[in-house]
Amino acid sequence: MDGGLKAVKLDKKKPLIIVGPTAVGKSSFVYNNLNGYSIHVISADSMQVYRGFDVATASPPAGVLAEIKHSGVNELDPAENFDVAAFLKLAEEAVEAAVKSARLPVLVGGTAMYIQKYLYGLDEMPAANPEYRARLRERAQEAGSRVLHQELLEIDPQAAENIHPNDLRRIIRALEIYHETGRTKTELISGEKQFRNGLNPLLVYLKRPREELYRRIRRRAEQMFEEGLVEEVEQLQQRKDLNRNIKQAIGFTEGLRCLQGELTREEAIDNITRRTKKFARKQIRWFDQMPTDISGHPETDSEELIRVIEQKYELQ
Repeated sequence: MDGGLKAVKLDKKKPLIIVGPTAVGKSSFVYNNLNGYSIHVISADSMQVYRGFDVATASPPAGVLAEIKHSGVNELDPAENFDVAAFLKLAEEAVEAAVKSARLPVLVGGTAMYIQKYLYGLDEMPAANPEYRARLRERAQEAGSRVLHQELLEIDPQAAENIHPNDLRRIIRALEIYHETGRTKTELISGEKQFRNGLNPLLVYLKRPREELYRRIRRRAEQMFEEGLVEEVEQLQQRKDLNRNIKQAIGFTEGLRCLQGELTREEAIDNITRRTKKFARKQIRWFDQMPTDISGHPETDSEELIRVIEQKYELQ
């Protein structure tokens, strides 16, 4: 697939960005419609970056990875940490490498925060307050992290909704921001912004009707078990150094509970479906606020979407 027709207008300031909720069909849209061009796919997915977690994250199959240049897929050991700053570094380097090798850089992802920070840069936040953090940790030890999460929910509902009640580190940081500035994290990151460093991407937002998306989410949950989710989780959970992000990921917890006999396969599929629907709704709220250039259904609107892409980059 890769190594075919070229994009005339290649510029590291002008990547193609494909966004949309989980299961909408972002990767298949790229592979089905851009496989005749020289492209470099950069995954903006916080979980696909880990090796050995392919089933749960619907990572590209080995054949596709062999034919099309990818970054951000199967690059890290499951023990390593990966955050938005690490993603930005990876994406910057991959975009530059793509352009130098005459490939169109295509960022594809559903981790909305990664895309937002790629577009706008990291926000200026207050420095850490070790004394305040220590007090919050003491409270968490006495009463549990969910008490702090409830406090955050009252102060900054939007931030709380995007932080797991057990993610003490992020809860403390959000409370710390409010303590230090008198403003919530949501207030600090909202407002009118300009793309960083002269970025001028083409931002394509893939959408499906809600019920159609939900059917695809259910089918993906079923496919996880057909493709060996439990076996994948069994291999990962044997590690003592497994990254916390993986332990909390959709699919891992359900696969582990299946392995331990706490859930039946059908119950696990129901849980994955429910959690993924909730996650998709959060993604949609993020993407609806982004200044997308064009949006549409990845199949029925594909001709118009590709026409715009071809015009932007003078694909030939």
